[in-house]
Amino acid sequence: MGNWRANGPKNSAISVLEAMERVNKNILVYESGPSLVNKSTYFQGELDINYSDTSGTNKAIRLASRSDVVVAVMGEHGLQSGEGRSRAKINLPGIQESF
Repeated sequence: MGNWRANGPKNSAISVLEAMERVNKNILVYESGPSLVNKSTYFQGELDINYSDTSGTNKAIRLASRSDVVVAVMGEHGLQSGEGRSRAKINLPGIQESF
């Protein structure tokens, strides 16, 4: 949800995975795939976007190939938007496009 979430009520947002787990009839299997960033981040720091580490990719693809439905949650990191953080291109950042 990024920076725009900062003033929202505490614990009012949940992840896509958490929301899907709350639906009783769902049988979920989960694999995270490659990470968008290479290290932990903070507001003032520059993001170290992952362009090469494919860790988790093979596991995620194998699981997806055995599944009826795949939900791939992708997009920019929360610190890639906001004041002074506009992007010139709207492509998926980092390794996500090849994934």
